[in-house]
Order: sequence, then C-alpha cells, then structure tokens
Amino acid sequence: MPYPPQRPRKSEEELRHAQEARVSALVPHRFAPGRSGNLHGMSAQQHALYTEVRQLKSRLGPAVLQRLAELAGLQIEEDGTVTKLPLDEVLRDNDARVVFAATNSLRDQIFGRPREGMEEAEGKEGLAARLEAARQRVLAVEAEPQTIDVGRSPSKEQGD
Repeated sequence: MPYPPQRPRKSEEELRHAQEARVSALVPHRFAPGRSGNLHGMSAQQHALYTEVRQLKSRLGPAVLQRLAELAGLQIEEDGTVTKLPLDEVLRDNDARVVFAATNSLRDQIFGRPREGMEEAEGKEGLAARLEAARQRVLAVEAEPQTIDVGRSPSKEQGD
C-alpha cells in the first residue's frame, strides 16, 4: 500500500457541485461594475502627484543635500572638499534639534536607513562585528579628504 494513501476520486457530479459552491461563495466578493480592484492603492491622480514629487526630488536633490550639509555643520568648498564647522558655531546659528535632524537625514541619504531589529537577530557577536566594521569605515573616511560633487547630475544635463 503506497504511503500516503491516495484520496478516493470524486465523481463528476461531486466536482461540479464543489465548483458551484466555490462560485456561489465568491459572488458577494465580486467587484461591482465600475468599481476598481485597487481600493487601497493609489488613484491615477495620486500616482501623478507621486511621480511629480519624485521628479522634483531628483531635480532638487543636490540643492537639498547642500542645505542639509549646511544645517548639519558641514561646509562644502568649491572644489568639493567637506570641512566640519565648530559645533558651538553651528549651534549658535541653529537649534540642536535641527542639526540632529539634518545630520540623520544626510546619513540616511548617503548610507541608507538603518534596519530595525537586527540586534536581536544577530546577537552580541554580530553587533560587535558590525560596530567594529563601522568604526573601521569611519577611520578610513577621516584619513583621506572627502570630495562631494554638488553640481547637477550628468544624466539630467543631457536632457536639458
């Protein structure tokens, strides 16, 4: 006897009855005429606005990054060199919350937003390894001067 045992085959009448039962059970959940299946998604108008915002974001990106750098206390020279302004000077001109938010926003834009909940999954050893890797990256970045191109992206200039 094969394992697992085979199910007994249903007759044509039983199969037809099962199909009719499925269809009748789904009738109340059919879309009404003229009603979209995208009830909780974006409408065409929302999608158009979303697309417009994405285009604005791509055009304004360098200027926004420049302003965030200023608010975070970073000064970008004409040649692209970045220098840190003294913290007391930055805090004299801006609220500490603004500096903190600008710094976090720049970090997220440059390095990506950190994932949540990784500490529990990795354990102490994995977290220690990540911290050491981050420390090494910071030391490597501080060892050499940074240049940031704040001009327009080449792909956008070709289309203008």
